[in-house]
Amino acid sequence: MTSISKNSLCSDVLAIAVLGVGCAAGDDSGKASSLPALDTALAGGGGRLDSGYEFSPDTFDPGELDQVPNNTLLIQHVGSWSLSPLGGPYRAVVGDLTVEEFIDGDDDLPWCWVVYAMTGEVVEDARAESCATCDFVFEIQYYVNVDGGFRPEDGAEPIDTGGNYDEDDVVETNGIDDCMSPELPRDGDRLLMGWSEDEETLYFEYYGSGIWLPWYSGELDFDRLDFSWVDEFGFVVPPEEDE
Repeated sequence: MTSISKNSLCSDVLAIAVLGVGCAAGDDSGKASSLPALDTALAGGGGRLDSGYEFSPDTFDPGELDQVPNNTLLIQHVGSWSLSPLGGPYRAVVGDLTVEEFIDGDDDLPWCWVVYAMTGEVVEDARAESCATCDFVFEIQYYVNVDGGFRPEDGAEPIDTGGNYDEDDVVETNGIDDCMSPELPRDGDRLLMGWSEDEETLYFEYYGSGIWLPWYSGELDFDRLDFSWVDEFGFVVPPEEDE
Protein backbone atom coordinates (compact mmCIF):
# COMPACT_ATOMS: atom_id res chain seq x y z
CA MET A 1 0.00 0.00 0.00
CA THR A 2 1.31 3.43 -0.91
CA SER A 3 1.23 5.93 1.94
CA ILE A 4 0.37 9.58 1.45
CA SER A 5 1.58 12.15 3.93
CA LYS A 6 -0.68 14.83 5.34
CA ASN A 7 1.64 17.53 3.93
CA SER A 8 1.47 16.05 0.43
CA LEU A 9 -2.33 15.77 0.61
CA CYS A 10 -2.72 19.32 1.80
CA SER A 11 -0.46 20.58 -1.00
CA ASP A 12 -2.59 18.82 -3.61
CA VAL A 13 -5.86 20.16 -2.17
CA LEU A 14 -4.43 23.68 -2.10
CA ALA A 15 -3.37 23.44 -5.75
CA ILE A 16 -6.88 22.31 -6.79
CA ALA A 17 -8.50 25.17 -4.83
CA VAL A 18 -6.24 27.76 -6.47
CA LEU A 19 -7.01 26.30 -9.91
CA GLY A 20 -10.76 26.51 -9.26
CA VAL A 21 -10.55 30.13 -8.14
CA GLY A 22 -8.55 30.99 -11.24
CA CYS A 23 -11.20 29.50 -13.56
CA ALA A 24 -14.04 31.26 -11.77
CA ALA A 25 -12.30 34.59 -12.04
CA GLY A 26 -11.96 34.42 -15.84
CA ASP A 27 -14.18 36.55 -18.13
CA ASP A 28 -17.48 34.95 -19.26
CA SER A 29 -18.14 36.05 -22.82
CA GLY A 30 -21.81 34.95 -22.54
CA LYS A 31 -22.67 37.51 -19.87
CA ALA A 32 -24.83 40.49 -20.84
CA SER A 33 -22.23 42.87 -19.45
CA SER A 34 -19.78 41.71 -22.11
CA LEU A 35 -22.14 42.44 -25.09
CA PRO A 36 -21.23 45.42 -27.28
CA ALA A 37 -23.03 48.66 -26.58
CA LEU A 38 -25.94 49.68 -28.80
CA ASP A 39 -24.90 51.89 -31.69
CA THR A 40 -26.60 55.16 -30.81
CA ALA A 41 -26.38 56.24 -34.44
CA LEU A 42 -29.23 53.83 -35.22
CA ALA A 43 -31.50 55.24 -32.53
CA GLY A 44 -34.09 57.88 -33.26
CA GLY A 45 -35.93 60.12 -30.88
CA GLY A 46 -36.58 58.69 -27.47
CA GLY A 47 -33.87 56.07 -27.93
CA ARG A 48 -36.03 53.95 -30.28
CA LEU A 49 -34.49 52.29 -33.33
CA ASP A 50 -35.04 54.15 -36.60
CA SER A 51 -36.21 51.76 -39.32
CA GLY A 52 -35.65 54.34 -42.06
CA TYR A 53 -39.37 54.46 -42.97
CA GLU A 54 -41.75 57.29 -42.20
CA PHE A 55 -45.52 56.91 -41.84
CA SER A 56 -48.04 59.70 -41.83
CA PRO A 57 -50.99 59.45 -39.44
CA ASP A 58 -54.29 58.30 -40.95
CA THR A 59 -56.46 61.38 -41.44
CA PHE A 60 -59.27 59.66 -43.42
CA ASP A 61 -62.71 60.97 -42.45
CA PRO A 62 -65.34 58.24 -42.91
CA GLY A 63 -68.14 60.77 -42.86
CA GLU A 64 -71.67 59.35 -42.84
CA LEU A 65 -71.03 55.90 -44.27
CA ASP A 66 -73.81 54.22 -42.30
CA GLN A 67 -76.54 55.44 -44.59
CA VAL A 68 -80.06 54.14 -45.04
CA PRO A 69 -80.20 52.15 -48.30
CA ASN A 70 -82.36 53.46 -51.10
CA ASN A 71 -84.11 50.09 -51.34
CA THR A 72 -84.58 46.88 -49.40
CA LEU A 73 -84.88 43.31 -50.58
CA LEU A 74 -87.34 40.96 -48.90
CA ILE A 75 -86.19 37.34 -49.23
CA GLN A 76 -88.80 34.67 -48.65
CA HIS A 77 -88.32 30.88 -48.76
CA VAL A 78 -91.37 28.72 -48.08
CA GLY A 79 -91.46 24.94 -48.43
CA SER A 80 -92.88 21.69 -47.16
CA TRP A 81 -92.10 17.97 -47.01
CA SER A 82 -94.51 15.06 -47.00
CA LEU A 83 -92.87 12.21 -45.09
CA SER A 84 -93.52 8.50 -45.50
CA PRO A 85 -94.45 5.94 -44.40
CA LEU A 86 -97.23 7.40 -42.32
CA GLY A 87 -96.27 7.66 -38.66
CA GLY A 88 -92.60 6.82 -39.34
CA PRO A 89 -89.88 5.88 -39.03
CA TYR A 90 -89.57 7.93 -42.18
CA ARG A 91 -87.79 6.54 -45.23
CA ALA A 92 -88.74 8.93 -48.04
CA VAL A 93 -89.86 12.49 -48.67
CA VAL A 94 -91.44 14.52 -51.45
CA GLY A 95 -91.84 18.27 -51.26
CA ASP A 96 -91.56 21.70 -52.77
CA LEU A 97 -89.80 24.99 -52.12
CA THR A 98 -90.65 28.45 -53.45
CA VAL A 99 -88.02 31.20 -53.36
CA GLU A 100 -89.20 34.76 -53.88
CA GLU A 101 -87.42 38.09 -53.52
CA PHE A 102 -89.20 41.44 -53.61
CA ILE A 103 -87.78 44.95 -53.90
CA ASP A 104 -89.03 47.02 -50.96
CA GLY A 105 -91.26 44.09 -50.00
CA ASP A 106 -93.65 44.99 -52.82
CA ASP A 107 -95.35 42.05 -54.55
CA ASP A 108 -95.55 44.20 -57.68
CA LEU A 109 -91.73 44.49 -57.76
CA PRO A 110 -90.46 40.90 -57.71
CA TRP A 111 -86.70 40.51 -58.12
CA CYS A 112 -86.34 36.73 -58.14
CA TRP A 113 -88.69 33.74 -58.43
CA VAL A 114 -87.65 30.08 -58.30
CA VAL A 115 -89.84 27.04 -57.64
CA TYR A 116 -88.39 23.62 -56.79
CA ALA A 117 -89.79 20.11 -56.50
CA MET A 118 -87.91 17.82 -54.10
CA THR A 119 -87.55 14.11 -53.46
CA GLY A 120 -85.40 12.42 -50.86
CA GLU A 121 -84.29 9.18 -49.22
CA VAL A 122 -83.30 8.64 -45.61
CA VAL A 123 -79.58 8.62 -44.73
CA GLU A 124 -78.45 6.45 -41.80
CA ASP A 125 -74.68 6.25 -42.17
CA ALA A 126 -71.86 8.33 -40.66
CA ARG A 127 -73.03 11.39 -42.56
CA ALA A 128 -76.27 11.39 -40.59
CA GLU A 129 -74.47 10.71 -37.32
CA SER A 130 -72.41 13.88 -37.82
CA CYS A 131 -75.56 15.91 -37.13
CA ALA A 132 -75.66 15.53 -33.36
CA THR A 133 -79.13 17.02 -32.83
CA CYS A 134 -80.93 15.68 -35.92
CA ASP A 135 -83.80 13.22 -35.52
CA PHE A 136 -83.56 12.17 -39.16
CA VAL A 137 -81.48 13.08 -42.20
CA PHE A 138 -82.43 12.94 -45.87
CA GLU A 139 -80.48 13.29 -49.07
CA ILE A 140 -82.66 15.72 -51.01
CA GLN A 141 -82.59 16.07 -54.78
CA TYR A 142 -83.81 19.38 -56.19
CA TYR A 143 -85.64 19.87 -59.48
CA VAL A 144 -86.11 23.41 -60.81
CA ASN A 145 -89.68 23.77 -62.08
CA VAL A 146 -89.64 27.57 -62.43
CA ASP A 147 -86.52 29.68 -62.99
CA GLY A 148 -87.67 33.27 -63.27
CA GLY A 149 -89.86 34.33 -66.14
CA PHE A 150 -93.32 35.80 -65.92
CA ARG A 151 -94.78 35.54 -62.45
CA PRO A 152 -98.56 35.90 -62.10
CA GLU A 153 -99.66 38.63 -59.73
CA ASP A 154 -101.51 37.66 -56.59
CA GLY A 155 -105.15 36.92 -57.38
CA ALA A 156 -104.58 36.57 -61.12
CA GLU A 157 -106.59 33.86 -62.86
CA PRO A 158 -105.32 31.82 -65.81
CA ILE A 159 -107.02 32.53 -69.13
CA ASP A 160 -106.90 28.89 -70.34
CA THR A 161 -106.43 25.34 -69.14
CA GLY A 162 -102.72 25.53 -69.99
CA GLY A 163 -102.05 27.84 -67.06
CA ASN A 164 -101.39 30.91 -69.20
CA TYR A 165 -102.15 34.39 -67.90
CA ASP A 166 -103.07 37.67 -69.47
CA GLU A 167 -99.98 39.81 -70.06
CA ASP A 168 -101.41 42.49 -67.79
CA ASP A 169 -101.54 40.00 -64.92
CA VAL A 170 -97.88 38.94 -64.95
CA VAL A 171 -94.58 40.56 -63.96
CA GLU A 172 -91.21 39.53 -65.38
CA THR A 173 -88.74 38.23 -62.77
CA ASN A 174 -85.13 37.05 -62.57
CA GLY A 175 -83.99 33.47 -62.05
CA ILE A 176 -81.35 31.68 -59.98
CA ASP A 177 -78.39 33.48 -61.54
CA ASP A 178 -79.65 36.86 -60.29
CA CYS A 179 -81.16 35.81 -56.95
CA MET A 180 -79.51 37.20 -53.82
CA SER A 181 -80.42 34.18 -51.66
CA PRO A 182 -77.31 32.27 -50.53
CA GLU A 183 -76.49 28.78 -51.81
CA LEU A 184 -79.53 28.19 -53.99
CA PRO A 185 -79.50 24.65 -55.40
CA ARG A 186 -79.23 24.06 -59.12
CA ASP A 187 -81.38 21.61 -61.03
CA GLY A 188 -80.40 18.08 -60.04
CA ASP A 189 -78.33 19.05 -56.99
CA ARG A 190 -78.31 16.60 -54.06
CA LEU A 191 -77.96 18.07 -50.56
CA LEU A 192 -78.07 16.55 -47.08
CA MET A 193 -80.72 18.05 -44.81
CA GLY A 194 -81.62 17.00 -41.28
CA TRP A 195 -84.50 17.82 -38.95
CA SER A 196 -84.11 18.59 -35.25
CA GLU A 197 -87.44 18.41 -33.43
CA ASP A 198 -86.07 19.91 -30.19
CA GLU A 199 -84.72 22.95 -32.03
CA GLU A 200 -87.51 23.07 -34.64
CA THR A 201 -84.76 23.59 -37.19
CA LEU A 202 -83.99 22.10 -40.57
CA TYR A 203 -80.21 21.82 -40.97
CA PHE A 204 -78.13 21.87 -44.15
CA GLU A 205 -74.86 19.94 -44.35
CA TYR A 206 -72.46 22.25 -46.16
CA TYR A 207 -71.36 20.36 -49.28
CA GLY A 208 -69.72 17.33 -47.70
CA SER A 209 -67.81 19.32 -45.06
CA GLY A 210 -69.52 17.65 -42.09
CA ILE A 211 -70.56 21.12 -40.89
CA TRP A 212 -74.30 21.47 -40.28
CA LEU A 213 -75.80 24.92 -40.66
CA PRO A 214 -79.25 25.91 -39.33
CA TRP A 215 -81.04 26.67 -42.59
CA TYR A 216 -84.79 26.88 -42.00
CA SER A 217 -87.10 27.11 -39.02
CA GLY A 218 -89.93 24.63 -39.23
CA GLU A 219 -92.79 22.73 -37.68
CA LEU A 220 -93.46 19.00 -37.93
CA ASP A 221 -97.17 18.22 -37.81
CA PHE A 222 -97.87 14.49 -38.06
CA ASP A 223 -96.18 13.53 -41.36
CA ARG A 224 -95.85 17.01 -42.83
CA LEU A 225 -92.89 19.32 -42.24
CA ASP A 226 -93.38 23.00 -43.06
CA PHE A 227 -90.32 25.23 -43.12
CA SER A 228 -89.42 28.79 -44.07
CA TRP A 229 -86.92 31.63 -43.94
CA VAL A 230 -87.92 35.30 -44.29
CA ASP A 231 -85.57 38.26 -43.90
CA GLU A 232 -84.99 41.76 -45.27
CA PHE A 233 -81.74 43.40 -46.34
CA GLY A 234 -80.51 46.69 -47.72
CA PHE A 235 -80.36 46.53 -51.50
CA VAL A 236 -79.01 48.52 -54.41
CA VAL A 237 -80.95 47.90 -57.60
CA PRO A 238 -78.39 47.19 -60.36
CA PRO A 239 -78.58 49.51 -63.37
CA GLU A 240 -80.22 48.06 -66.42
CA GLU A 241 -77.82 46.80 -69.05
CA ASP A 242 -77.83 48.49 -72.43
CA GLU A 243 -79.38 46.44 -75.18
